[in-house]
Order: sequence, then C-alpha cells, then structure tokens
Amino acid sequence: MKKSLSKVMSSALFAALVCGLALSCVADHPEVSHFKRQMYSEFGKRHVLNVTASPKNGGEIVRAPVTRSNVYGYGEEITMIAHPAEGYKFTSWSGSFNATTDTVTVTMNQNFTLTANFISMNDPQYFLNVSVYPRQGGTVANSLKKLIYSEGDTVTLKAEARQDYKFIGWSGALSDTSKSVTVVMTDDMELTAMFKEER
Repeated sequence: MKKSLSKVMSSALFAALVCGLALSCVADHPEVSHFKRQMYSEFGKRHVLNVTASPKNGGEIVRAPVTRSNVYGYGEEITMIAHPAEGYKFTSWSGSFNATTDTVTVTMNQNFTLTANFISMNDPQYFLNVSVYPRQGGTVANSLKKLIYSEGDTVTLKAEARQDYKFIGWSGALSDTSKSVTVVMTDDMELTAMFKEER
C-alpha cells in the first residue's frame, strides 16, 4: 500500500514538473508573453459610457443590459436603442463615433461619449453640405455632426489642412478666411473649405 502511494505521488510530481516546464516554455514565447502582458494590463479596468439625447426632450436611450451606473468593466458589450419622443424622429449618433441606425452596440475597451440626435417633425429641417477642395487638401470638423438640422441650430466648422497644403478660405453660403466659422441653420446650406498646395 505504501509502495502504491509512493508511486502515485512520484507520478503526480513528475506530471507537475513536466507541466510546469511546458507552461514556462510557452509563456516565454514572445507572442504569448505579449498577450499575457496585455491581458493583465487590461484586466480590472473600468470605462465610462456617457449617453445623452439632443434635444433633451427629443427622446430617450435604453441600454441593455439595464444598469443604473455608467461605469462598465473592460470588454463588456452594451447595446443602446434611441427611442424618439412623440413628434420627434431619430437622425443619428454622434460623439465617439457616428452612426445612423437607432440601435448601436459598443465594446467597453475605452471611455465613450455619445449623443442620440433627434429632430422635431413640426420644425423646419435643413441640410448642411460641407465639401473640401481639393479633396486631399484637408478636413472639416463639424461640432454637431448631424445630417439634418432644425431651425436655429448653431454649427461650428473647423478646417484643418493636411501636410503640404494650407487653408485659404470658405466659399458657398459664406465667404471667410477664418479656419473656424459658425453658421446658424435657417435654410439649406452648402459650404466648401478651400485649400492650396504649398510648393
């Protein structure tokens, strides 16, 4: 009986030794080590999800799973559905990313700030078409990032030139040489940010 027990203990010890050596070799592999470091660095992190409606009475946002907190663990998936109030309709999500579907899902690997944009069905609705010339010359940042605007919406546009180009001015609904301009939506508008290649 003692011999059998001794044999079992010896076998278990040998198996543990082999397993430990195998894990050590695997853990020393560069890709596995990187994965382990990344896993340990992310484990336990928590991120914030801030969601608002614009305008505030335009609708509500339902989260799934339902929670009272806006703080989530790393990797959690949160689905949000934008429900317009009576007399309004949903147009888009803006903020950390843009989307036009009323339902979106985020994976909490960073902090998110999102706005569900609604417009009144009774108010006038306008389009703001912003283009860049030439296309490779630069970009334009839109403070509201909406597709459709209500009467009186105030939009700030900021032009940024790419490398080897410089911003020279706006054309279309207004003429201005300031990189940042503000327009008030009282009609459909078309604006072009003009850039010039520097040689």
